[in-house]
Amino acid sequence: MISFQKSLTELDRAYSVERAALECYWSAIRSAEQYLVEVDPAETKATRAELCEVLAIAENSASPDQLLDTRGRLRASLRDYQDRTHSKIARLRADLQSAVAAMQSAADSIVAQEGDHRARLGREIAHLKVSATFADLNQIRTAVLASAHGIEVCVERLQCENQLAIAQLSDEIRSLHEQIEEAGKMVTLDPSTGLFNHEQIELRVEVAASSGITKSLCLIYIRVRNYKLLCHQLGRAAAETALAALSGRVRGIFGPKEQIGRWSDDELLILAQSDPVEALARSKRAAASTPGEYAIHVDGALRKITVQTQILFVERRNGETARDLLRRVDEFALVPQTPDR
Repeated sequence: MISFQKSLTELDRAYSVERAALECYWSAIRSAEQYLVEVDPAETKATRAELCEVLAIAENSASPDQLLDTRGRLRASLRDYQDRTHSKIARLRADLQSAVAAMQSAADSIVAQEGDHRARLGREIAHLKVSATFADLNQIRTAVLASAHGIEVCVERLQCENQLAIAQLSDEIRSLHEQIEEAGKMVTLDPSTGLFNHEQIELRVEVAASSGITKSLCLIYIRVRNYKLLCHQLGRAAAETALAALSGRVRGIFGPKEQIGRWSDDELLILAQSDPVEALARSKRAAASTPGEYAIHVDGALRKITVQTQILFVERRNGETARDLLRRVDEFALVPQTPDR
């Protein structure tokens, strides 16, 4: 009788612990949905809706296995939102730096004006340079608005004093637009490797999966298992150099026809639309040739760096969407990996 009572007590305790864990998981999803930073209202709204769907699935799960299935979707939603937010802030800062350079060139061209207008314009450009280093969007917005007002005042006064200077400023603004258009072409690429960034490679997977022309579609996922260890031992710059060298080798294996992107800091993703047998053969070749030593420059000296990789080959199943395909990649990525030392 005592043993039976003890078993009931342990069962009640296990149920309480399980319930507390579920409440914590649900609370974490609610918190993530409530505290998203609204860089882009439309994207924030879509991500919140996605998190609400994940929460609804988790709350209605009838078994632990069904609950575990939400992990990959939750990780993908939060990671994608983070990537898009970082990309928008980086793009804004880059455009602002280009604007500062154009305005500085315009100010330098106004050599005939040595009075208060030139000095004030110089101060406003200096303020713009400082705002280009900010990471907070509110700080950037406040600084840009203040500088824009000061620049408008300077330009209005200069217009009355020197029409030639205004013509030169117009030329610089036109040049700035051309630079921004050129920079827009580069926002699809990862700056370290020259590969497509996460947003672009994901978009290409979605387009390929939804196209009726594509008969076969495969993904090859490559993880650098010791990327964090390289960052710790050699620094981020050296680890990025090693990843760039790895990306070059991957390009050589898969050729120009396949689309290759940087999925995260330590992950690459290849979209292969060629014959699945050929794609599988190339993935095996990558598994054999990507790990090993890479010669890179660290602190001005040539060093041999050992890179450890892990590769997953995923072939699209009948009726499988791009989201389903990428979720299989995310589930594989969730498996903990310990780098070899």
